Amino acid sequence: MMRLRFLTLALITGLAFAQLAPASASVKAGAACTKVGKITFKAGYKFTCIKTGKKLKWSRAIKVVVATPTPTPTPTPTVDTEPKAGDPPLPSENCGYGNFYYRINNAVLERSFYPDKLFTSQDSRLSTEFDLIRVKAYQAIRDHISTSKGAPQIDFHIALDFPTDELNALKQQLKLVTEYWSDRFQLGAHVQATFLTEKDSALIDASNTTNSVDAKWIMDTYLDPKNFGMTNCGWRNGIAGAHVLNLGINIGQVGYWIVFPSWHTSKDWDPVNLPHEFTHSIQGLIWSNNEVMGHRDDWIAYNFTEGGAQIFGTALAFPNIGWYNDEINRKIMDGFRGGPTSVRLAPTTTAEIISMLQISEKNDNANGSAWAYTVGFHLWEWVIANYGFDAYWDIAKGVSSNQSYDATVLKVIGKSKSDLYNEAAPYILKSFQAALVEQ
Repeated sequence: MMRLRFLTLALITGLAFAQLAPASASVKAGAACTKVGKITFKAGYKFTCIKTGKKLKWSRAIKVVVATPTPTPTPTPTVDTEPKAGDPPLPSENCGYGNFYYRINNAVLERSFYPDKLFTSQDSRLSTEFDLIRVKAYQAIRDHISTSKGAPQIDFHIALDFPTDELNALKQQLKLVTEYWSDRFQLGAHVQATFLTEKDSALIDASNTTNSVDAKWIMDTYLDPKNFGMTNCGWRNGIAGAHVLNLGINIGQVGYWIVFPSWHTSKDWDPVNLPHEFTHSIQGLIWSNNEVMGHRDDWIAYNFTEGGAQIFGTALAFPNIGWYNDEINRKIMDGFRGGPTSVRLAPTTTAEIISMLQISEKNDNANGSAWAYTVGFHLWEWVIANYGFDAYWDIAKGVSSNQSYDATVLKVIGKSKSDLYNEAAPYILKSFQAALVEQ
């Protein structure tokens, strides 16, 4: 839920307060209200009328801090207070909804609301404060232990100008991720890891380390002046890919690569990026063994591919459920505020959720592409919580040239894809409403 940290109330015109409902004794969290979006203040707290299911209710109380006006003509700068666990990320200038900042410090992940101060490795929230489905799915992924006797060997291909701070964090994270997934590899397997900047076109074309057709497209897009904003905002922490190599001397091996902007001076990175992309390589190992050909979303739902990578990537990235939960909500908010206009949907019914799931089955470069990461995430979160860690991967393994995706879903979990959508929709709706409660 969005929390207000500072609010200066100024009486400019009577209209400034016309939309605020008068405080009354009946206003309290969970009590009935009459109009979605209505706001009222009571005893120093703000309440917003929200829709929960079919009912309108007042939201949780949000403390309002009123700044005392100063008589001096020169305003005194406001001193930042340290946000608390559970607060939303602070706004990012020209970069969507907001950021948390992460770094590795003495092999420990730390987070801050600011890029240069107040980092911590702790989160004070307990698992009991979160939805049981979320807790069960997160724990199922974090508790998985590889049965392999050894992780794949990582062969590094590193550009000389790749930023050192990000490189060290990425190398450490890649080591942990390959160990986590080591039972998906044959003994003696290698992983080709390529770290480069936008200056290294020769390295991106090396077919022994990357699938150059995909990677070159990313490079060209990255260097397009019209997309410069992406390198400072959405792609400021690099763009990456992972796949099974289909050319060169390392054919059949997993390749991971990331292009990081050489001119960016930030020392933080996105912890979800690498484990998300690496999950795609695990998917790819399964599907290449099944000899399934063609574009993936021709024979498997895009929300399975991207939603699955997003849940495993997010769960592996964060050592506590608080940060995991925060990033899930941030992803929804990023799409709601910065995505395509048609994606800025605050769903109010399970029917809308089901429609979003159906649309997200295809990579359409619009709604489906955006929702695959959010409704798809929540769908597989619900499946893992109810059917276990292996349910997702049993579906991945079941899809082949002679068994369809829909048939595999029915075989693995015992219900049709349509029934699955209907059963998971209430949880997904509740999760979206929790993330968008202040909108």
